[in-house]
Amino acid sequence: MAQHHEPDLNAAVLHRELERSSEPLILPIRQRRSESSVVEEDAADSVFVRDRCGLQRVCRSFILVLRADGNYVELLTTGKRFVLRTSLRDVIQQLGEQRFPQVNRNTAVNLDRLDRVDLDSVEVGGELITLSRSYRSALLDRLQVLSGR
Repeated sequence: MAQHHEPDLNAAVLHRELERSSEPLILPIRQRRSESSVVEEDAADSVFVRDRCGLQRVCRSFILVLRADGNYVELLTTGKRFVLRTSLRDVIQQLGEQRFPQVNRNTAVNLDRLDRVDLDSVEVGGELITLSRSYRSALLDRLQVLSGR
């Protein structure tokens, strides 16, 4: 059975340019990181969270919101939701207090995922979350704010 190959238009254009140009053509080479450096980088920024099947690796940068409800903490990521039986304070300490500040009594947010801060609310991933007065100044102190005048 004969295979039909469509011509590669990019290769044809590149070939014509090479024929017309007298200067050598230098194409950038994308360097590939070694697998060990990727694993170390991911391991440094990730935690394991217990789910029904065992332990699931979760990158801290994918965590959006931590929400407490009694003895449970709901951990919302970009793709999944986990429920942990612990306190919000313990989860914040384990993930890093500088990166996950509380915005009200029951909620902490990932500073890297913070989209907007208003007088009485914050927005993370399209969700508006109430910002309490008692936590506002601590949150604003952690933000890099560019202001004029």
